[in-house]
Amino acid sequence: MTGIVAVLLAWSVALACVAVGLRLLQRREARRRRRVVAAWRDPIDDLVLDGADLPTPPPREQPIVLDLLLRYRAMLRGPEAERITTYLEEQGYVRQAVEGLRARNRWNRAASASLLGRMKSDAAVAALVELMRDDSDDVRTTAARSLAAIGDPAAVEALATALADSSRWTATTVATDLIEMGPASAPALIEIASAADSGKKGAHEAAVTAVRVLGEIRDPRAESVLIRLLESSADLNVRARAAAALGSVGGPLAPLALRDALRDDAWQVRAQAAASMSALGDRESIAALSAAIQDENWWVRRNCAAALGTLGEPGREALRALATSDDRYVRDRCLAALQDLELADPHTVTPPPPEPRR
Repeated sequence: MTGIVAVLLAWSVALACVAVGLRLLQRREARRRRRVVAAWRDPIDDLVLDGADLPTPPPREQPIVLDLLLRYRAMLRGPEAERITTYLEEQGYVRQAVEGLRARNRWNRAASASLLGRMKSDAAVAALVELMRDDSDDVRTTAARSLAAIGDPAAVEALATALADSSRWTATTVATDLIEMGPASAPALIEIASAADSGKKGAHEAAVTAVRVLGEIRDPRAESVLIRLLESSADLNVRARAAAALGSVGGPLAPLALRDALRDDAWQVRAQAAASMSALGDRESIAALSAAIQDENWWVRRNCAAALGTLGEPGREALRALATSDDRYVRDRCLAALQDLELADPHTVTPPPPEPRR
């Protein structure tokens, strides 16, 4: 028994010594890091502000100097940021990271891709585009994020194609990246959206996401393809997405297309068309909304009433007239919309009747 206690005590002492030793090493490394940062901060400032030559750091100091440079790169724009990227290219940091994309371990490939995104070097775009075909979801996602961070138009096609990625996480991440890249991604997205009904593998899913992204970036070039999809796509999800995107993109032909969509066979499309009319603020749509508010679906009636309430006094006059309708569903929906606008006496609003069973 005494021997066991002695062994346990020895283990406890050994673990305590290891913990103390590790803490001392961490403190020593932190002090060394602070000294290196202090020594290199002024030379890096000279590089960034004046374009002065920055000497090559000793191998042991390179990771600290690289991290400091990347922190500056994340905060800066314009010529100052470009000087850092140029230095990283000339000193071989970018080349080393590109070589890391061929590592056997996927986490090492992802780490190299992330590092290239922080460096923001156009020289890494081709290698990152190639990485978009990696077997690992994590690697593809990281490559997409880095391509978006670099922002080179050459990456748009690869990113847009990745909307058909079998991993929805990757596709969703890519969609966010394309939104961040803005109008530069519109042509590729329009091409993908146009193939919604092509029947090719992944084309439908990619097109649905492309339509959503086009609505987010609000590029007017998307108006014609969105109208075509709204009018002719066989898939109600594509038509509904197109109706939603048109409310953001707008354009001279959008209101008429949305008015026609109020007669779509699918209530989801009709409801979204009414909601988009609210965003466009087209007063010529008042008559179409007033007719569509008699729709059998509650969401369509609700969105029509809400849209009328956003179309100024003419829209509100239409709501007041419809509030006297013989159809109690129409009447109650319009009274509720007017109450929301504080234009009706709340005591005159009767509780909405239950929806009829279909």
